Amino acid sequence: MRRHLVPVFFGLGAFLATAALILRFYGSGQLEAADKDPGEVITMVATDATVFVPSTQTEVTTDVTVKQKNDGDQAAAEKAPDGVVVWFTTTTRTVADGTVVQRSMARTAMDARSAEVEPCCESFAEVVDQAISEDRRTGLVLKFPAGTEPRDHEMWDSTVGKPVTATYVDEVDVDGVTAYRFKVVIPPTVVGTREVIASTIGLAAEGTVETERSYGLDRTLFIEPRTGAILNDVQDISDTLVLDGKVVRTLFDGSLAYTDEQVQANADENGSRASELRMVHDVLPLTGLALGLGCIAAGAVLQRSAGRRRAVA
Repeated sequence: MRRHLVPVFFGLGAFLATAALILRFYGSGQLEAADKDPGEVITMVATDATVFVPSTQTEVTTDVTVKQKNDGDQAAAEKAPDGVVVWFTTTTRTVADGTVVQRSMARTAMDARSAEVEPCCESFAEVVDQAISEDRRTGLVLKFPAGTEPRDHEMWDSTVGKPVTATYVDEVDVDGVTAYRFKVVIPPTVVGTREVIASTIGLAAEGTVETERSYGLDRTLFIEPRTGAILNDVQDISDTLVLDGKVVRTLFDGSLAYTDEQVQANADENGSRASELRMVHDVLPLTGLALGLGCIAAGAVLQRSAGRRRAVA
């Protein structure tokens, strides 16, 4: 009877060990990959921010809301290499009375695991006032890598038009979910020039004058490390026009951050997904491998025992 159990134990052990390895290296990879169609809307707010309203050519101090909608671009994704997802993003910035002060759009192709931008699929950086800018982006844009490591990462900043360093700070708790905190600091930097009507900035001259655009950022990102999802994003922004060393117009000055409801929703969704990843990546494969090796060992013991009995007989 025991002799007949030997192939059963060997077969079951091999099956469990193989299943554990497949689950560890393939199943977890599927869960770690960025969604092909996230279908998400991210809401950020700034209280008592100073913002320039183009329609009235005035600066106002008011609450500002930013809505960022990320959808999968299935048509563009058909041209994508294996392992690349394509997201189409629309971003709208409004003030408290509902006036839209800025709109932008982008198509972003990125590696589903590393979240690094991929140059394909007719991606573009943004459309502002119907002007398409060349897509020169590199590094991270919309999320961090699956399995984010506690080290510095390169992120693209669209205003300065180059990658900047997201410096790892520490590990923190965000609504019950473990997160890595990163900092991006851009000191006030001239990022370009802009023509403005002289009379709108208090000058008696007619026509337009050329000003310098000065931009500074102090950004804190909270990242769920297993998924690479952004749980919260706090951005202290100073964006002004300068003439002869003097600020003549404030485009934006304030602190944008995810709403409390947005942070909670992100923590709930990605905390749950991280738990699933831990189960698929660690617990189930290790358990399956241990059981598989145990079955193989039991089969080997039974085989030796049966061999000894035959030798004695």
